[in-house]
Amino acid sequence: QVGTASDGSYTFGPAGLDAGLFNNAWPIVQYRNFSVSGSTLAGFVGPVYAGPIDKCLDNFQGSATNGNKIELFSCNYTDAQRWQVQSDGTMRTFQGKCMEIANSGTVNGSLIQINDCTGSANQIWQPVHGTLVNPGTGKCLDDPGSSTTDRTQLDIMTCDGSIGQYWTIPQ
Repeated sequence: QVGTASDGSYTFGPAGLDAGLFNNAWPIVQYRNFSVSGSTLAGFVGPVYAGPIDKCLDNFQGSATNGNKIELFSCNYTDAQRWQVQSDGTMRTFQGKCMEIANSGTVNGSLIQINDCTGSANQIWQPVHGTLVNPGTGKCLDDPGSSTTDRTQLDIMTCDGSIGQYWTIPQ
C-alpha cells in the first residue's frame, strides 16, 4: 500500500498519483495499489475494472434505455463507466438505472443489461473474493471467454475463478 485517504473526499475517478497533466479526461495510467478504504463498498462511485486488462464495465454508449447492454470496453472514464454501488446491493448507472440479468435469467450465458431499479433479485450484486456474484442465482458476472474485445456483452456464468470473472471496484 502506498497511501490512504480516510476523510471521505475521494468520490470519483482513478485513485493514485500520476506525473501527467489532467486534460479534461482521467489519465490512462491506473494505480491499483492505491485504494480508498471504507467499511463497505456502498457509496462508491466510479469505474469498475475488468481483471488485469485495461477494460471497464461499460453501459453501452451511456444510454438510459431499458434493456441497454452492459459490456466490456476500454477504460475511458466517461459517464458510461461511472457506477454507483448502493447499500441495497444494486449497481447503478449515472442515470440511476440498475445493472441486471436480462429477463431474470438464471442459466449460464444470461445477458446483462440496465433497467429501472425494482429491487428484484436479478439486480443484486455482492463482491466475493474479487468477483461480483448475483445471490439469487449464485452465478458470477462474467466476461464471456475472458474476451479482451471492446463491446463484448457481459453475462452470468457459474463461478469458476477465471480471469473473466474478476472485477476490481476501487474502495
